[in-house]
Amino acid sequence: MDTAAVVIAAAGGLALFLYGLRVLSAALKRAIGERMRVLLERLTNRALRGALVGMVSTSVLQSSSMTMVLLIGLINAGALTLRQGIGVMLGAEIGTSITAQIIAFRVGDYYLPVIAVGFVLSELFRGRRAGDIGRAILGFGLLFLGMSVMAGGLRGVARSDAVLQLLASLGENVPLGVLVGAGVTAVIQSSSAMTALLIAMGSAGILDLPTAIALVLGANIGTTITAQLASLGASLPARRLARAQLVVNVVGVSVLLPFVPLYAQLVATIAPTLERQIAHAHTLFNVAGTVLALPLVGALACAVTAITRGREPAATSTPRHLAKAFLAAPPVALYQAHQELLRVAAMTQAMIHRCREGLLERDEASLVEVLEIEGQWTA
Repeated sequence: MDTAAVVIAAAGGLALFLYGLRVLSAALKRAIGERMRVLLERLTNRALRGALVGMVSTSVLQSSSMTMVLLIGLINAGALTLRQGIGVMLGAEIGTSITAQIIAFRVGDYYLPVIAVGFVLSELFRGRRAGDIGRAILGFGLLFLGMSVMAGGLRGVARSDAVLQLLASLGENVPLGVLVGAGVTAVIQSSSAMTALLIAMGSAGILDLPTAIALVLGANIGTTITAQLASLGASLPARRLARAQLVVNVVGVSVLLPFVPLYAQLVATIAPTLERQIAHAHTLFNVAGTVLALPLVGALACAVTAITRGREPAATSTPRHLAKAFLAAPPVALYQAHQELLRVAAMTQAMIHRCREGLLERDEASLVEVLEIEGQWTA
Protein backbone atom coordinates (compact mmCIF):
# COMPACT_ATOMS: atom_id res chain seq x y z
CA MET A 1 0.00 0.00 0.00
CA ASP A 2 1.39 3.41 -0.98
CA THR A 3 0.48 5.34 2.16
CA ALA A 4 1.20 8.76 0.66
CA ALA A 5 -1.03 8.06 -2.36
CA VAL A 6 -3.88 6.90 -0.13
CA VAL A 7 -3.61 9.93 2.16
CA ILE A 8 -3.45 12.34 -0.79
CA ALA A 9 -6.44 10.72 -2.53
CA ALA A 10 -8.53 10.60 0.66
CA ALA A 11 -7.68 14.16 1.70
CA GLY A 12 -8.13 15.49 -1.84
CA GLY A 13 -11.44 13.69 -2.26
CA LEU A 14 -12.71 15.00 1.09
CA ALA A 15 -11.60 18.52 0.16
CA LEU A 16 -13.45 18.24 -3.18
CA PHE A 17 -16.54 16.97 -1.38
CA LEU A 18 -16.48 19.82 1.16
CA TYR A 19 -15.87 22.39 -1.57
CA GLY A 20 -18.73 20.99 -3.66
CA LEU A 21 -21.00 21.07 -0.60
CA ARG A 22 -19.99 24.68 0.07
CA VAL A 23 -20.62 25.72 -3.56
CA LEU A 24 -23.98 23.93 -3.55
CA SER A 25 -25.07 25.45 -0.24
CA ALA A 26 -23.89 28.97 -1.11
CA ALA A 27 -25.67 28.93 -4.48
CA LEU A 28 -28.90 27.70 -2.95
CA LYS A 29 -28.66 30.33 -0.20
CA ARG A 30 -28.41 33.08 -2.80
CA ALA A 31 -31.24 31.63 -4.89
CA ILE A 32 -33.75 30.80 -2.17
CA GLY A 33 -32.23 31.90 1.15
CA GLU A 34 -34.68 34.75 1.71
CA ARG A 35 -37.64 32.49 0.89
CA MET A 36 -36.36 29.98 3.43
CA ARG A 37 -36.11 32.67 6.08
CA VAL A 38 -39.68 33.80 5.43
CA LEU A 39 -40.86 30.18 5.42
CA LEU A 40 -39.23 29.52 8.77
CA GLU A 41 -40.69 32.71 10.22
CA ARG A 42 -44.28 32.14 9.07
CA LEU A 43 -44.94 28.40 9.13
CA THR A 44 -43.63 27.28 12.49
CA ASN A 45 -46.56 27.88 14.83
CA ARG A 46 -46.88 24.17 15.66
CA ALA A 47 -44.11 21.70 16.44
CA LEU A 48 -45.13 19.25 13.70
CA ARG A 49 -45.42 21.97 11.07
CA GLY A 50 -42.10 23.41 12.21
CA ALA A 51 -40.47 19.99 11.92
CA LEU A 52 -41.73 19.62 8.34
CA VAL A 53 -40.41 23.08 7.46
CA GLY A 54 -37.06 22.24 9.07
CA MET A 55 -36.84 18.97 7.14
CA VAL A 56 -37.63 20.64 3.80
CA SER A 57 -35.33 23.62 4.32
CA THR A 58 -32.41 21.43 5.40
CA SER A 59 -32.97 19.06 2.48
CA VAL A 60 -32.90 21.99 0.06
CA LEU A 61 -29.98 23.85 1.64
CA GLN A 62 -28.08 20.57 2.14
CA SER A 63 -26.89 21.79 5.54
CA SER A 64 -28.43 21.38 8.97
CA SER A 65 -25.78 23.82 10.23
CA MET A 66 -27.14 26.45 7.85
CA THR A 67 -30.68 25.86 9.11
CA MET A 68 -29.46 26.22 12.70
CA VAL A 69 -27.76 29.53 11.87
CA LEU A 70 -31.03 30.75 10.31
CA LEU A 71 -32.96 29.66 13.40
CA ILE A 72 -30.54 31.28 15.83
CA GLY A 73 -30.77 34.50 13.83
CA LEU A 74 -34.59 34.49 13.88
CA ILE A 75 -34.79 33.64 17.59
CA ASN A 76 -32.14 36.25 18.35
CA ALA A 77 -34.31 38.83 16.59
CA GLY A 78 -37.43 37.71 18.44
CA ALA A 79 -39.15 36.46 15.27
CA LEU A 80 -39.39 32.89 16.64
CA THR A 81 -39.86 31.49 20.14
CA LEU A 82 -37.68 28.79 21.64
CA ARG A 83 -40.40 26.14 21.21
CA GLN A 84 -40.86 27.02 17.54
CA GLY A 85 -37.11 26.81 17.03
CA ILE A 86 -36.92 23.39 18.67
CA GLY A 87 -39.61 22.06 16.35
CA VAL A 88 -37.71 23.23 13.26
CA MET A 89 -34.44 21.93 14.68
CA LEU A 90 -35.93 18.44 15.08
CA GLY A 91 -37.02 18.46 11.45
CA ALA A 92 -33.53 19.55 10.39
CA GLU A 93 -32.19 16.36 11.98
CA ILE A 94 -34.11 14.38 9.35
CA GLY A 95 -33.29 16.71 6.47
CA THR A 96 -29.55 16.36 7.01
CA SER A 97 -29.71 12.64 6.21
CA ILE A 98 -30.97 13.30 2.65
CA THR A 99 -27.42 13.88 1.38
CA ALA A 100 -26.33 10.44 2.59
CA GLN A 101 -29.32 8.81 0.90
CA ILE A 102 -28.52 10.51 -2.43
CA ILE A 103 -24.91 9.39 -2.21
CA ALA A 104 -25.77 5.83 -1.18
CA PHE A 105 -28.11 5.37 -4.14
CA ARG A 106 -25.27 6.34 -6.49
CA VAL A 107 -27.25 9.17 -8.04
CA GLY A 108 -23.95 10.89 -8.83
CA ASP A 109 -22.27 8.16 -10.89
CA TYR A 110 -22.47 10.48 -13.91
CA TYR A 111 -20.84 13.43 -12.19
CA LEU A 112 -18.83 14.65 -15.20
CA PRO A 113 -21.92 15.63 -17.30
CA VAL A 114 -23.42 17.20 -14.18
CA ILE A 115 -20.29 19.31 -13.65
CA ALA A 116 -20.30 20.34 -17.32
CA VAL A 117 -23.98 21.39 -17.28
CA GLY A 118 -23.55 23.28 -14.01
CA PHE A 119 -20.47 25.13 -15.27
CA VAL A 120 -22.14 26.19 -18.52
CA LEU A 121 -25.26 27.48 -16.73
CA SER A 122 -23.24 29.33 -14.09
CA GLU A 123 -21.13 31.08 -16.75
CA LEU A 124 -23.96 31.89 -19.17
CA PHE A 125 -26.30 33.30 -16.52
CA ARG A 126 -23.77 34.80 -14.12
CA GLY A 127 -25.41 37.18 -11.65
CA ARG A 128 -28.92 35.79 -12.25
CA ARG A 129 -30.94 33.13 -10.48
CA ALA A 130 -30.35 30.66 -13.31
CA GLY A 131 -26.63 31.15 -12.69
CA ASP A 132 -27.11 30.30 -9.00
CA ILE A 133 -28.97 27.15 -10.00
CA GLY A 134 -26.09 26.32 -12.34
CA ARG A 135 -23.58 26.77 -9.49
CA ALA A 136 -25.74 24.51 -7.33
CA ILE A 137 -25.61 21.83 -10.04
CA LEU A 138 -21.85 22.36 -10.34
CA GLY A 139 -21.47 21.93 -6.58
CA PHE A 140 -23.56 18.78 -6.75
CA GLY A 141 -21.25 17.33 -9.39
CA LEU A 142 -18.10 18.29 -7.46
CA LEU A 143 -19.56 16.65 -4.39
CA PHE A 144 -19.83 13.31 -6.19
CA LEU A 145 -16.45 13.74 -7.86
CA GLY A 146 -14.97 14.06 -4.39
CA MET A 147 -16.80 10.91 -3.32
CA SER A 148 -15.35 9.01 -6.28
CA VAL A 149 -11.81 10.19 -5.54
CA MET A 150 -12.19 9.31 -1.86
CA ALA A 151 -13.52 5.82 -2.55
CA GLY A 152 -10.79 5.12 -5.10
CA GLY A 153 -8.02 6.24 -2.78
CA LEU A 154 -9.36 4.43 0.28
CA ARG A 155 -9.43 1.07 -1.49
CA GLY A 156 -5.69 0.90 -0.87
CA VAL A 157 -6.36 0.90 2.88
CA ALA A 158 -8.17 -2.45 2.53
CA ARG A 159 -4.75 -4.08 2.08
CA SER A 160 -3.51 -2.88 5.48
CA ASP A 161 -4.27 -5.31 8.31
CA ALA A 162 -3.27 -2.73 10.94
CA VAL A 163 -5.81 -0.17 9.69
CA LEU A 164 -8.55 -2.77 9.41
CA GLN A 165 -7.91 -3.94 12.98
CA LEU A 166 -7.97 -0.34 14.24
CA LEU A 167 -11.30 0.35 12.55
CA ALA A 168 -12.73 -2.95 13.79
CA SER A 169 -11.80 -1.96 17.35
CA LEU A 170 -14.00 1.14 16.99
CA GLY A 171 -16.94 -1.15 16.21
CA GLU A 172 -16.20 -3.33 19.23
CA ASN A 173 -15.65 -0.30 21.50
CA VAL A 174 -18.72 1.72 20.55
CA PRO A 175 -18.15 4.66 22.96
CA LEU A 176 -14.68 5.15 21.48
CA GLY A 177 -16.14 5.09 17.97
CA VAL A 178 -18.69 7.72 19.01
CA LEU A 179 -15.94 9.95 20.42
CA VAL A 180 -13.87 9.62 17.25
CA GLY A 181 -16.89 10.40 15.04
CA ALA A 182 -17.80 13.41 17.18
CA GLY A 183 -14.24 14.74 17.12
CA VAL A 184 -13.75 14.43 13.36
CA THR A 185 -17.17 15.98 12.63
CA ALA A 186 -16.51 18.87 15.02
CA VAL A 187 -13.29 19.62 13.13
CA ILE A 188 -14.79 19.54 9.62
CA GLN A 189 -18.16 20.94 10.89
CA SER A 190 -20.23 18.81 8.54
CA SER A 191 -22.07 15.63 9.45
CA SER A 192 -22.89 15.20 5.74
CA ALA A 193 -19.17 15.13 4.90
CA MET A 194 -18.51 12.67 7.73
CA THR A 195 -21.29 10.36 6.55
CA ALA A 196 -20.03 10.63 2.97
CA LEU A 197 -16.55 9.66 4.15
CA LEU A 198 -17.99 6.61 5.93
CA ILE A 199 -19.95 5.57 2.83
CA ALA A 200 -16.77 5.91 0.76
CA MET A 201 -14.91 3.75 3.28
CA GLY A 202 -17.73 1.21 3.20
CA SER A 203 -17.68 1.03 -0.59
CA ALA A 204 -13.88 0.52 -0.42
CA GLY A 205 -14.40 -2.48 1.87
CA ILE A 206 -12.49 -1.13 4.88
CA LEU A 207 -15.40 -0.54 7.23
CA ASP A 208 -18.07 -2.80 8.69
CA LEU A 209 -21.59 -1.71 9.66
CA PRO A 210 -21.23 -1.62 13.51
CA THR A 211 -18.13 0.59 13.19
CA ALA A 212 -19.90 2.88 10.72
CA ILE A 213 -22.92 3.19 13.03
CA ALA A 214 -20.71 4.12 15.99
CA LEU A 215 -19.02 6.83 13.90
CA VAL A 216 -22.37 8.07 12.55
CA LEU A 217 -23.70 8.42 16.09
CA GLY A 218 -20.64 10.46 16.96
CA ALA A 219 -21.17 12.63 13.87
CA ASN A 220 -24.64 13.51 15.15
CA ILE A 221 -23.06 14.93 18.29
CA GLY A 222 -20.12 16.60 16.55
CA THR A 223 -22.34 18.49 14.12
CA THR A 224 -23.83 20.51 17.00
CA ILE A 225 -20.56 22.48 17.30
CA THR A 226 -21.67 24.92 14.56
CA ALA A 227 -24.80 25.93 16.48
CA GLN A 228 -22.80 26.27 19.69
CA LEU A 229 -20.39 28.66 17.97
CA ALA A 230 -23.19 30.61 16.25
CA SER A 231 -24.98 31.10 19.59
CA LEU A 232 -21.97 32.75 21.25
CA GLY A 233 -22.98 36.30 22.03
CA ALA A 234 -26.55 35.67 20.89
CA SER A 235 -29.68 36.12 22.99
CA LEU A 236 -30.56 33.75 25.82
CA PRO A 237 -33.31 31.89 23.85
CA ALA A 238 -30.87 31.41 20.94
CA ARG A 239 -28.28 29.89 23.27
CA ARG A 240 -30.97 27.62 24.69
CA LEU A 241 -31.83 26.40 21.18
CA ALA A 242 -28.19 25.44 20.61
CA ARG A 243 -28.21 23.55 23.93
CA ALA A 244 -31.45 21.82 22.91
CA GLN A 245 -29.81 20.42 19.77
CA LEU A 246 -26.90 19.12 21.84
CA VAL A 247 -29.22 17.57 24.45
CA VAL A 248 -31.38 15.82 21.84
CA ASN A 249 -28.39 14.28 20.07
CA VAL A 250 -26.51 13.27 23.22
CA VAL A 251 -29.60 11.67 24.78
CA GLY A 252 -30.49 9.88 21.54
CA VAL A 253 -26.98 8.49 21.13
CA SER A 254 -26.83 7.45 24.80
CA VAL A 255 -30.10 5.52 24.51
CA LEU A 256 -28.98 3.65 21.37
CA LEU A 257 -25.41 3.03 22.53
CA PRO A 258 -26.01 -0.36 24.27
CA PHE A 259 -28.04 -1.65 21.31
CA VAL A 260 -25.66 -0.85 18.43
CA PRO A 261 -25.02 -4.56 17.56
CA LEU A 262 -28.78 -5.25 17.44
CA TYR A 263 -29.35 -2.05 15.49
CA ALA A 264 -26.70 -3.11 12.98
CA GLN A 265 -28.44 -6.48 12.49
CA LEU A 266 -31.77 -4.71 11.92
CA VAL A 267 -30.34 -2.25 9.38
CA ALA A 268 -28.53 -5.07 7.55
CA THR A 269 -31.89 -6.70 6.79
CA ILE A 270 -33.40 -3.68 5.02
CA ALA A 271 -30.67 -2.80 2.50
CA PRO A 272 -28.54 -4.97 0.18
CA THR A 273 -25.32 -2.92 0.15
CA LEU A 274 -23.17 -1.50 2.93
CA GLU A 275 -23.38 2.02 1.50
CA ARG A 276 -27.16 2.02 1.72
CA GLN A 277 -27.06 0.36 5.15
CA ILE A 278 -24.92 3.23 6.48
CA ALA A 279 -27.28 5.82 4.96
CA HIS A 280 -30.33 4.00 6.35
CA ALA A 281 -28.75 3.76 9.81
CA HIS A 282 -28.25 7.51 9.78
CA THR A 283 -31.77 8.25 8.55
CA LEU A 284 -33.57 5.82 10.85
CA PHE A 285 -31.77 7.17 13.91
CA ASN A 286 -32.67 10.78 13.06
CA VAL A 287 -36.28 9.96 12.16
CA ALA A 288 -36.80 7.96 15.37
CA GLY A 289 -35.22 10.73 17.47
CA THR A 290 -37.44 13.39 15.90
CA VAL A 291 -40.65 11.34 16.22
CA LEU A 292 -39.94 10.59 19.90
CA ALA A 293 -38.89 14.15 20.74
CA LEU A 294 -41.73 16.03 18.97
CA PRO A 295 -44.35 15.37 21.70
CA LEU A 296 -41.77 16.50 24.29
CA VAL A 297 -40.97 19.91 22.79
CA GLY A 298 -42.42 21.71 25.80
CA ALA A 299 -40.53 19.57 28.28
CA LEU A 300 -37.34 20.00 26.27
CA ALA A 301 -37.77 23.78 26.27
CA CYS A 302 -38.21 23.73 30.05
CA ALA A 303 -35.15 21.50 30.46
CA VAL A 304 -32.80 23.71 28.44
CA THR A 305 -34.23 26.77 30.20
CA ALA A 306 -33.25 25.20 33.51
CA ILE A 307 -29.82 24.19 32.17
CA THR A 308 -29.05 27.54 30.55
CA ARG A 309 -29.98 30.01 33.25
CA GLY A 310 -29.77 33.73 32.89
CA ARG A 311 -31.72 36.89 32.28
CA GLU A 312 -31.80 39.06 29.21
CA PRO A 313 -29.85 42.26 29.90
CA ALA A 314 -31.56 45.60 30.08
CA ALA A 315 -30.77 48.31 27.57
CA THR A 316 -27.13 48.00 26.56
CA SER A 317 -24.96 49.36 23.80
CA THR A 318 -23.51 45.89 23.11
CA PRO A 319 -24.96 44.54 19.82
CA ARG A 320 -27.56 41.86 20.48
CA HIS A 321 -28.49 40.88 16.94
CA LEU A 322 -25.08 40.76 15.27
CA ALA A 323 -22.61 37.87 15.05
CA LYS A 324 -19.99 36.76 12.52
CA ALA A 325 -21.77 33.41 12.10
CA PHE A 326 -24.72 35.17 10.42
CA LEU A 327 -22.47 36.32 7.56
CA ALA A 328 -22.69 32.76 6.23
CA ALA A 329 -26.33 33.51 5.36
CA PRO A 330 -26.64 37.00 3.76
CA PRO A 331 -30.47 37.17 4.11
CA VAL A 332 -30.14 36.47 7.83
CA ALA A 333 -27.25 38.94 8.20
CA LEU A 334 -29.30 41.75 6.58
CA TYR A 335 -32.34 40.89 8.70
CA GLN A 336 -30.20 40.92 11.85
CA ALA A 337 -28.64 44.27 10.93
CA HIS A 338 -32.15 45.69 10.41
CA GLN A 339 -33.23 44.42 13.82
CA GLU A 340 -30.12 45.90 15.45
CA LEU A 341 -30.82 49.30 13.86
CA LEU A 342 -34.37 49.20 15.21
CA ARG A 343 -33.06 48.28 18.68
CA VAL A 344 -30.52 51.12 18.70
CA ALA A 345 -33.17 53.57 17.45
CA ALA A 346 -35.49 52.51 20.27
CA MET A 347 -32.66 52.94 22.80
CA THR A 348 -31.86 56.39 21.42
CA GLN A 349 -35.48 57.42 21.71
CA ALA A 350 -35.59 56.14 25.29
CA MET A 351 -32.39 58.06 26.14
CA ILE A 352 -33.87 61.29 24.75
CA HIS A 353 -36.98 60.68 26.86
CA ARG A 354 -34.81 60.08 29.94
CA CYS A 355 -32.86 63.29 29.28
CA ARG A 356 -36.09 65.23 29.07
CA GLU A 357 -37.29 63.72 32.37
CA GLY A 358 -33.98 64.43 34.04
CA LEU A 359 -33.84 68.08 32.92
CA LEU A 360 -37.49 69.05 33.37
CA GLU A 361 -38.25 67.00 36.47
CA ARG A 362 -34.78 67.23 38.00
CA ASP A 363 -34.53 63.40 38.08
CA GLU A 364 -30.84 62.73 38.63
CA ALA A 365 -31.24 58.92 38.30
CA SER A 366 -32.48 59.30 34.72
CA LEU A 367 -29.48 61.40 33.76
CA VAL A 368 -27.08 58.93 35.37
CA GLU A 369 -28.66 56.08 33.37
CA VAL A 370 -28.26 58.01 30.12
CA LEU A 371 -24.62 58.81 30.89
CA GLU A 372 -23.89 55.16 31.70
CA ILE A 373 -25.28 53.96 28.35
CA GLU A 374 -23.48 56.74 26.49
CA GLY A 375 -20.27 55.79 28.26
CA GLN A 376 -20.62 52.20 27.01
CA TRP A 377 -20.95 53.46 23.43
CA THR A 378 -17.87 55.68 23.64
CA ALA A 379 -15.72 53.14 25.51
